[in-house]
Amino acid sequence: MKKPLPSSYIKVLNDIKSKARIAQTNAVRKVNSELISLYWNIGKTLDSKIKSEKWGSSVIDSLVKDLQKEFKGSLGFSKTNLYGSTVLLISFNSKLDVEIAQAKLKRDSEVP
Repeated sequence: MKKPLPSSYIKVLNDIKSKARIAQTNAVRKVNSELISLYWNIGKTLDSKIKSEKWGSSVIDSLVKDLQKEFKGSLGFSKTNLYGSTVLLISFNSKLDVEIAQAKLKRDSEVP
């Protein structure tokens, strides 16, 4: 015969589940913050190269191919995403705007 669970079991189970969900949410927000920074920097680099060295579609195609080869399975290095990173750069007026967005993500992820 199976021994009954302690009366505190449900409370402990629910506490652990709650903490795990909070940790998962915080991890996702931290990853998102890092991705914002990554795409900001990609956009900055590409915008500079497109303007100063006249990088065109064929250079971007090569970059996409090489990045996808290096980061197999990653969906973040498509041609659309790389060009989209330059749109991110243009959409935010400065690095400060990106840092504000990252700070908001961090603040929103903090548990009271």
